[in-house]
Amino acid sequence: MITKVCSACSVEKELEKFTVNRAKPDGHGGVCKLCKNAQNKKKYADKAEAVAKGDLVLPVVTTKTCSDCGLEKAGTEFYAKVGAPDGLQVKCKACTSRLRREYYANHQEAEQTRHTLYYIRNRFKILTHERSKRGNWSKCEREAKAEYLRKYKLTHPTDPSKTRDHLETYRLKNLSRMAAKASRYRAARFKATPCWFVEGEDTIIFDEARRISEATGILHEVDHIIPLNSNMVCGLHCIQNLQILTSLENRSKGNRWWPDMW
Repeated sequence: MITKVCSACSVEKELEKFTVNRAKPDGHGGVCKLCKNAQNKKKYADKAEAVAKGDLVLPVVTTKTCSDCGLEKAGTEFYAKVGAPDGLQVKCKACTSRLRREYYANHQEAEQTRHTLYYIRNRFKILTHERSKRGNWSKCEREAKAEYLRKYKLTHPTDPSKTRDHLETYRLKNLSRMAAKASRYRAARFKATPCWFVEGEDTIIFDEARRISEATGILHEVDHIIPLNSNMVCGLHCIQNLQILTSLENRSKGNRWWPDMW
């Protein structure tokens, strides 16, 4: 096993952990990948801070030639890159998106694994960011998001058989997780059931939802108007708190919105 000492951290590491540099005799640079990433992040952060303070003014680029398609386009057609001399990436947005799609198609399994590992390592940070972002949405923004999802579903129909196969495959791969989720829901439903609730009273609305689904051909579900599981409120499991919605409306509503919440 060939090793090398990093010139930045002075730690001996395997040759594969160093950046590639064909000009060097061993084909690798003198700084390991971890140190190189740290150096690049610091460089970009310092430059971004200088731009924010006004100490550094980036040139205004009206047009630029894409290095991939070779077309001259407006500067707004390029993504920003603080580390670049002109503050823009070398490839236009269209080419960048196309190359990303092609790479993902050719490395789908590796990309899915990478995304999964990233989510596992940063789950708390991701969930905290998403919850804080959704918590700041106004009622209009929530309705606009629901309308966008509704239109997207209409313009991007999915194959029901593929959806069922995907859900069944996920269920078989995550039996323990699905069982734990069902157990948590049963516990929450039990705690939210009032003492005056009549057993079997809710079956009427579930039967009605099934009848509407069969009559219209559109899946309808029974939803709790005020959600049982939420960071802000806990509704009751009773006939007064149940309503019939389409599956799409129920999914877009989630447990983050209910009438007159603001």
